[in-house]
Amino acid sequence: MNKLKIESITQGNASINVTDTADGVAVAVAGEIDMQDPSVLLDPVFASVHDGAVAQGLKVIEFDVRKLTFLNSSGIKAIAK
Repeated sequence: MNKLKIESITQGNASINVTDTADGVAVAVAGEIDMQDPSVLLDPVFASVHDGAVAQGLKVIEFDVRKLTFLNSSGIKAIAK
C-alpha cells in the first residue's frame, strides 16, 4: 500500500493506481475512460491524493497517463478540474 493508503481502483476498462515515489506519489491512469460522467470515478481519487499530500507535506505528485488508451471530453474536463 502507498503512503497515502489509497487503494487501486478498477472500473470497467479503466484503472487508477497510486504508488510511492522518492519525493511523493505517482497516480497512474490506464485503460479507457469513456463513461458519461468520469468525475464519479476520478474526483474521489484526486481529492484523496490532494488531501493526503497536503496533510503529509508531499511536494511531488506525478500523473502518468501513458497507458491511458482513450479519454473522452468529459474525462478531460474531470482531470482539468
